[in-house]
Amino acid sequence: MGPMAHRIVLLLFLCAVLKGIESKLTSVQECCEAGREIALREHDCTVLPRFTSHICSIAQEHCCRAFAKKRACNNGIKMARGKQACERPFFTGSSWETQISEACCDCCTLGLKMDSMGFSCDFQDLQLDKQCSNAARVCCEKPKEINPNAKAPEETEVFATRPPEEANTCRELNCSQLCVDNGRCACNDGFQLQRDGATCGDINECLNGSHNCSSEQVCVNTEGSFYCQLSCHPGFILTDNIICKDIDECTLGSHDCGANYVCINTAGSFYCEPKVVCRDGYRRNAAGNCIDIDECVVLVNPCRPGQSCINTVGSYSCRRNTVTCPRGYHPTVDGTRCEDVDECLITNMCGKHICVNLDGSYRCECSAGYRFSNTTEVCE
Repeated sequence: MGPMAHRIVLLLFLCAVLKGIESKLTSVQECCEAGREIALREHDCTVLPRFTSHICSIAQEHCCRAFAKKRACNNGIKMARGKQACERPFFTGSSWETQISEACCDCCTLGLKMDSMGFSCDFQDLQLDKQCSNAARVCCEKPKEINPNAKAPEETEVFATRPPEEANTCRELNCSQLCVDNGRCACNDGFQLQRDGATCGDINECLNGSHNCSSEQVCVNTEGSFYCQLSCHPGFILTDNIICKDIDECTLGSHDCGANYVCINTAGSFYCEPKVVCRDGYRRNAAGNCIDIDECVVLVNPCRPGQSCINTVGSYSCRRNTVTCPRGYHPTVDGTRCEDVDECLITNMCGKHICVNLDGSYRCECSAGYRFSNTTEVCE
């Protein structure tokens, strides 16, 4: 095959790959749009039709929740503009939706109050979260009426920066995205107005902490928005099928086992096993060498009572305890101490006379007509 044929094959392969990527992207976008349609009908985003594709189900659920979240916030803004009470019983939807509506209603009330008192509509110093800050700014700047059921754009982010006095029309302002009140530039959600008062720049939600990704997800910034990507625990890697796969450190060579050890892979980790197994009576130290085990220290009562443990190389032995006792005493059964000998039980030391045992000795109490002789130690 010549060079030209190789180029043609390569081009055909690249076209097929790009076509596959485009079809997957279109499929994800369709799944997201399906989630938006469910939210538009005010259905519960937790009860959704199941897709065979896991990534499609994720896109559907989160797009549904994002639309429902913005709609709930817009309901709160509308309630505040109508000068009605910001109480959760007055809002419809699930518990988390009514909570968002109440929060946006309160934040919009803050913006309306700031505007009526003539204060600035810049709420950055208050360190409010993004949703509350946007609601307060929108109500303070008095943009056009919000329609909670509108599909796009659902929310407009307005900044207090004003154009030069001589530019009083949208045509003169040359806004990059939106123009409100016929003399003020504004940005869509996910963008912020730059210092020139006309250009909108992307907000990196991943850097400023305004994203809602969980601890098991990684925030990935996009133009005007962001998305949460599943993050795997240490020892695992995320595959193209959105599955956390175990990393085989032993195969990759990323383990730290020494030369005398074998790497054994486990789920999410590994461990090192000695190449040579030590004989009985030995154990392997940190350097991988076999050393003697002191059984007299490691084992509990390795020898029987009356015996002492003696450690040997690779084993141990038991030796009977022995003590030297004086006259009138003998070693105990365990051989650890001496005890008195009861001579009166051993032999008939006193004959027909009475034998009295003493500590280490004995005494004969003679019958009438006899006396004890210290010399012969008998009754005479």
